[in-house]
Amino acid sequence: MIEQLRIQNFKSWRDTGTIRFAPITGFFGANSSGKTSLLHFLLMLKQTVESQDRQLILNLEGPYTDLGLLADVMYQHIQPQVLDFNLTWHNSHISTPVPGSRGRSDVESFKLHSQIQLAENTIEIQTVEYLFAQRNKEYRFAMLRDADRGYRFESDGYRSKDPELYHKHFASPRRFHEFPMELYQSGAYQKLRYLHELGASFTQLMFHVNYLGPLREFPARIYRWGGERHSLGNRGENAIQVLLADYHRHHQFQRTTKKVALWLQQLGLIQSFELHRIAPERREFEVRVRLHAESTEVLLTEVGFGVSQVLPVLVLCASAAKNAILILEQPEIHLHPAVQAGLADILIETSQRGVQVILESHSEHLLRRLQRRIAEAKLTPQETALYFCESDKTGTSQLKPLEVDTYGNINNWPEHFFGDEMGDLAAMTIAAMERQIAEGNQ
Repeated sequence: MIEQLRIQNFKSWRDTGTIRFAPITGFFGANSSGKTSLLHFLLMLKQTVESQDRQLILNLEGPYTDLGLLADVMYQHIQPQVLDFNLTWHNSHISTPVPGSRGRSDVESFKLHSQIQLAENTIEIQTVEYLFAQRNKEYRFAMLRDADRGYRFESDGYRSKDPELYHKHFASPRRFHEFPMELYQSGAYQKLRYLHELGASFTQLMFHVNYLGPLREFPARIYRWGGERHSLGNRGENAIQVLLADYHRHHQFQRTTKKVALWLQQLGLIQSFELHRIAPERREFEVRVRLHAESTEVLLTEVGFGVSQVLPVLVLCASAAKNAILILEQPEIHLHPAVQAGLADILIETSQRGVQVILESHSEHLLRRLQRRIAEAKLTPQETALYFCESDKTGTSQLKPLEVDTYGNINNWPEHFFGDEMGDLAAMTIAAMERQIAEGNQ
């Protein structure tokens, strides 16, 4: 799980400050306030880690986000400047070697600090630094750029018995989160094996990230099952394929499909949902739904658009394994307000299975439901991290943590958070009175 993030000099963000993440982390705010950029920063890290190009320091144009050119990700397009970020995550996967010993122990959290110099046509790593605590002792391992002489290695909490390690200059790290391979080939690899596992833990974290964008595919009348395993896809294009895999793995139980069907029913969208093979021994399937208990069964393509748009969200939540991280852009899009509120309950249920949910939303109804569940003690303020994003006159984004108490109240509600509702009501009342007076004088 991601615990904290701080970014400096990225797009509209001069400095985000330290952002606390929780099982449910939500970013709200006006259009072009910078909230989507926070999600896309994480997606940039993910597609860099997953890239087959081992020389790629940052992958700006990948399968999850297209950020354009280097100049496009620089704060206010100023160049050169340093992209600086710190990311802390909960290590729930592996025990790591204890520096200076043959033993291993669990590390609760790792912190990666990276600095990358960006210019119009060049990108260079300045710093790769890992910090963690183990057995009540704090450690720091870093590779720092030393002007034109290359990179030098530093460590705190552990000092290698090979003094040459601290005087030697190394080639550039290949990626923002890795130490140079030359370090492991220096003969000290066995003593520094934990350095490799630091990068491996971050890589594993990024592999746990799943993304669903705001634009989703239209449903089809027929789906063909070829036996392949699919991820959901950024547009939810493989949502039915994920359910078909569930159908063939657990023909009698269909755990994911039944969960999705139950949620659709709870949201009040449809009464029943099932995958139907169009003929015996055929690999073609239809998705049939029933809107009401007594209504005729129809294809998914024949019901409201909102059903097909929320379906990928539900499939992703139902199929997510423990320790998965879900990044959702506008999960409420095309949904009725009541359904938006119900979707918040599904996100809460998903997070309570050990899945982290990170979302960007415009939905007041979704936020209000989260507040209600906190007031009902079904969710704690610590299990949420909610933020309001806005930009100042210079276009610089600002982040405001929402202060939610144990009764669900937001004690620092931003002005015009979701528009000026009271102002509109007052203006409508005044307009109605003026019209009545004018009509009475005619």
